[in-house]
Order: sequence, then C-alpha cells, then structure tokens
Amino acid sequence: MSSDLQNFLQIGAVGVILTFIVQYIKDKFGTESDATKLISIGLSVVLGAGYYFLVDTPVWLPITGILGTATTFYALFIKK
Repeated sequence: MSSDLQNFLQIGAVGVILTFIVQYIKDKFGTESDATKLISIGLSVVLGAGYYFLVDTPVWLPITGILGTATTFYALFIKK
C-alpha cells in the first residue's frame, strides 16, 4: 500500500520537470498556445515513459530526493 502512495506522490516530480521544460520553451521560442499544448503532450509521453522505466531502479530514489529538496528550497527561499 505504501508503495502505491509513494508512486503517486513521485508523479509530481515528473510534473515539475515538465513544467520547467514547457516554461523554458515558451520563454525561448515564444510558441503559441496550440504549439505549447502539443509540445507538452509529447513531453508528457516521453517523461511518463521515463518514469515507468526508472521507477523500479535504484537511481529513481535519489532523483526524487534531489527534486524534492530543490522544490522546497525554491518555494521557501527563492520565490518570495
């Protein structure tokens, strides 16, 4: 049961990565709304597949730990 909850909470890490990538693309290329939606759908599929294959490896836990720490640091100290 805790494994399912942990997997559910780690999906947020995939969302954070996707958000940063989409924001970078919008800032860099100034894409329109429809183009941004198509890019985000494609990236969601790629990141979802990466999540599916990495979640059972020993590499995934450090990745989520680093992303969680970075998100907390950003929310508490940088974004004021």
